[in-house]
Amino acid sequence: MSRRVVRQSKFRHVFGQAAKADQAYEDIRVSKVTWDSSFCAVNPKFLAIIVEAGGGGAFIVLPLAKVWQIPDYTPMRNITEPIITLEGHSKRVGILSWHPTARNVLLSAGGDNVIIIWNVGTGEVLLSLDDMHPDVIHSVCWNSNGSLLATTCKDKTLRIIDPRKGQVVA
Repeated sequence: MSRRVVRQSKFRHVFGQAAKADQAYEDIRVSKVTWDSSFCAVNPKFLAIIVEAGGGGAFIVLPLAKVWQIPDYTPMRNITEPIITLEGHSKRVGILSWHPTARNVLLSAGGDNVIIIWNVGTGEVLLSLDDMHPDVIHSVCWNSNGSLLATTCKDKTLRIIDPRKGQVVA
């Protein structure tokens, strides 16, 4: 006696639809690095993506974060060049996160165990949090008003950091 079991899916009548060409970003070469995080961070004005770029010596790959501005109008031409390229980590970048309340403030964390907070408008480093993590940072999250950061690290420790003081508070 053979019994055939077929799973019924409640999503069997749901079909996706591709975005229109004027509502999509194309030809962005995302990093090939295997990292368990998202490779982009978006707020209403900017799109930040982790990419790789060759530079320096023969085959040195530099970790970069490139930022494109999202226009308020329908663009008439392709937006191919980022408005700013953020370079500051010595190893690959794995995490990007926008500040929840401050305008043009982006956080990046990488394999160099450093958290850098950027002013995207000028491209300058606002704050660099070194020597707080002994190993690779896995995740970073702002609190609702952006006054504290929660980070997890490979050492299985949750840290609450006050970026204004530059120290671990819990």
